[in-house]
This record gives sequence, structure tokens and C-alpha cells, in this order.
Amino acid sequence: MTKLLVGRRPRVKLSKDERMRRLRLGDLRRLVGDRCRGAILPDDDAGREYLKELLLPISLGPNEAVKRARAIEVWGPANRMRREIELWAPWMTDDEAQTLIDEINLMPPWQRKPKARTLGERLQVPYGERARLGLRTIGPCDMTEAGMAVIRKQKKRQAEYLATANLSQTKPWLALGISRRTYYYRIENGRCTSPRQVNLLKAEIALVQEKSLDSKASECGRVSTPTPAGQTETCANWGSHANKSPHTE
Repeated sequence: MTKLLVGRRPRVKLSKDERMRRLRLGDLRRLVGDRCRGAILPDDDAGREYLKELLLPISLGPNEAVKRARAIEVWGPANRMRREIELWAPWMTDDEAQTLIDEINLMPPWQRKPKARTLGERLQVPYGERARLGLRTIGPCDMTEAGMAVIRKQKKRQAEYLATANLSQTKPWLALGISRRTYYYRIENGRCTSPRQVNLLKAEIALVQEKSLDSKASECGRVSTPTPAGQTETCANWGSHANKSPHTE
């Protein structure tokens, strides 16, 4: 007797558009569910706008085979949109639901997948709400592209810092039998955290003649003192402060 082995369904590699579509749908469901504090939309204009935004990414989905009790049915975007309407807006009549589905199907595909910033402005999603809900495909309405670029750069630096801190705790160079310095130079593309030598410019100190001090004894005769690095302290606005006494400011 042959024994049939039932394994997992093979994973299908999704396209970039399909991944973005699913992420967008998940973000919209999270946002609408948080704002409406439940799974049922209000029976008003705002509820209908939310429902339409939910149906837009669903309308771009592929056909799928749905297993039933005695048969396998093929569900298309229209079936899933109708199911979404039943879950979020059970108060909507069949005629109104069909009118909404027909309206969405008549829209060109590019209108059904707006840009992240366009959708964020349309739904008035501020950055705080976006960060709290972890929305990735909906842009904030209260920040510019330059501001978002700065935030992304800060997050990247923070991730790099945490990765470096994790390496310092695990000490992978010990398992390789090399020093920490060699590990950072060879494995981490030369990222070494040890201090490097800084070449400072050579500074010369001129002696003040005694007769100049005797002739101007009443003036401030403070001479620039060399710093520990061997340089003479200077002031960026030297011309405006050269004749000022430190007690007159």
C-alpha cells in the first residue's frame, strides 16, 4: 500500500508589486482598525472612504484557488472585495456594494496604487501615528522628503552602532584566532575603532621684547599661550575682539 506524504505547499516567490500590494493592504487594515477601534466601519462618508481605500489594493490581486468542502473554487479580486465589504461594512446593501466594486474596476491600475506620500496626505496620517503603527507603505503628511531622509539616515547609523556593539560583546575575533584590530581591518573592510594618530601643524612661539612690555604696562599684556598639542590658541573673530579686555564684556 502506497502511503501518500502530505507536505507543505511549496512557497511561491512573489513579485515586487505583489509584495508591495500585500504590505499596503496590511498597513491600511492596521490604520483603519486603529482609527475605528474595531472591525466595523461607521455608516458615513468617512467609513465609505476608508472602505474604498481598503478595496483598491485588493482589486489588483491575482486569482487564487480556495479549497471548499467538496470542491475548489477560484476566487478573483471581485470575490475578495465583496468579502472585505461583508467584514468591514455589513450595513452596506448589495446594490451599493456592487456599484462600488464596478467603480473601482473601471479605474486604471495606476490610480489604484497611489504613492506613499499621496496616500498619507489623503488619509491625513502624521508621522507619530505612522511610527506608532509601524506603517511602511503610507507616508507622513506632516514631513518633507528631506526630513524623512534625515530620519532614515539616523536609523541606519543606529543600526550600525547596535551591530558594532553586538560584535564587541560576542567577540568573533577570538573564534578566528586573530586580534580585534586585525578583525576590523580584514573582516569589516578596515573599520577599526582604535584611535588614530593626528598630525598637527607645527606652531612657533615668538618671544615678546621687554621694552614693549615696559612701554605699554598699562595695557593688557596677555600673551597667547600654547595648547598641550603645541598650537597657539586663536580666535575666529580676532579682529573684533583684539582690543577688548576680558573684564569689559
